[in-house]
Order: sequence, then C-alpha cells, then structure tokens
Amino acid sequence: MADFPEPSKELIIQLATNVCNHLSDPANAADVDVIKEKLATAGPESAPVFEVIISRRVAEKPESSLAPYDSPEGALFFRNAAIRMSKEDPELGATLGPLIAQMQSVCGIA
Repeated sequence: MADFPEPSKELIIQLATNVCNHLSDPANAADVDVIKEKLATAGPESAPVFEVIISRRVAEKPESSLAPYDSPEGALFFRNAAIRMSKEDPELGATLGPLIAQMQSVCGIA
C-alpha cells in the first residue's frame, strides 16, 4: 500500500460534518441511495463510501486536502485512520459519535 499522510483531526471532522449535513438534506435522497448501495458491498478491506465521497470532492476541487486519498487504497487508509484516531482521541470520538449516529439513521443502518 502506498504511503498516505495522516489526515488531520480537523479534516476528519470537516468531512464527517459536511457528509452528515449533505445526507440529512431531503434534496439529496439520491445520494443516500448511493451510500446504501455502497454499504451493501463494503467489506473490511474496502471503503467504498469513502471512495465515493472523496472522489466527488476531489472532482469538484482538485486541490482539496482529500486529494491524496482519492483511490481505493487512500479511502481505506483515511477510514482506518479516522477510526483509529477517534478511539485514541476522546474529543474526536465525542465529536464524531453523534455525526456517525445521524448518518446511520439517515441511511437506515444500525
């Protein structure tokens, strides 16, 4: 696997907040369907939801801080780093917890 930079805590929070807000907007119901479809195919060694989100953002803004993660391997690294960092940093975990719960509720997953 290629080397990827460790994402900043701020980048993780910003991504989670933006995605949560986007998916919570009823006008973006089609994107919720895409996320549900991707979640159905996700495995422990893939991060298809992160792939979609990162790819879209980089397509909109090539100079995005997410650009280094715009690949299946990069998306997996980003997801795993976010999970690890949220376990190691109680403040990050407390911030991400409600966002993740809201996204899971919107997407109809437990």
